[in-house]
Amino acid sequence: MKKKILLLVLAGVLLCGSTLFVTLAWLGDSDQLSNTFVAGNVNITLTESTGSDYKMVPAATVSEDPKLTVIGGSEACWIFLEIEETNDATSFLSYAVNSLWTPLPDHPNVYYRQQAETASDVAYYILEDNTITVKPEVTKAQMDVLTSANYPKLTFIGYAVQQLGFDTPQAAWVEAEKFAR
Repeated sequence: MKKKILLLVLAGVLLCGSTLFVTLAWLGDSDQLSNTFVAGNVNITLTESTGSDYKMVPAATVSEDPKLTVIGGSEACWIFLEIEETNDATSFLSYAVNSLWTPLPDHPNVYYRQQAETASDVAYYILEDNTITVKPEVTKAQMDVLTSANYPKLTFIGYAVQQLGFDTPQAAWVEAEKFAR
């Protein structure tokens, strides 16, 4: 009988001890941290509201409003503007690039700006006063030899490259040139 009581007491102690152990085993903690990586982007557009074909009259000032827009949501970037003058355009036309653009050293007709990360669209006009002037010294004889194959032409090309990783506009331009159309 003493053995029975001793076994019952021992069983009770083991039962209480295991319950306490199990209870202690249930105490714990957990935590989690997730990192989501979303795509960054740089987007630009080049637009003009005045058209793309203009009549040349000596000494005439032509309204032309090309602008490069950095689209909202773009990362900080270097933006570039390249102006191609074809068919002897500078013999017929004169223009000035808006002073907000900086000439890129050693790259004629290439200009740049830095743009901070932006939530909304930011537009930069290309031409000073949004005009191009037909040179007053242009003669009828010069214009009479022009055909659709050799009309003077200005082409505006925009580029954008993320700022991160490029400390200078020259370094960013090397990358931007790869996007040439």
